[in-house]
Amino acid sequence: MNYERVNLTYNVYWYFKDHPHLKVTRCKKVINTKTNKMLTYGVRGFNIGGKYYKRHELNKMLINIKFESCPF
Repeated sequence: MNYERVNLTYNVYWYFKDHPHLKVTRCKKVINTKTNKMLTYGVRGFNIGGKYYKRHELNKMLINIKFESCPF
């Protein structure tokens, strides 16, 4: 099989206090910079580090890289 690789570039604006390798884009995508993969959105939140966080709880955990409002 032939595989093609596509590289995408996202601007990140926030990161998590407890997990600085997890970055958040303005379009609300959570990216793990260690593995270069996107976290999947579950039923109502994300599974981060073995814990389930609801989407509306994530604003308390984010730190601004630039001065923008939190996305969730």
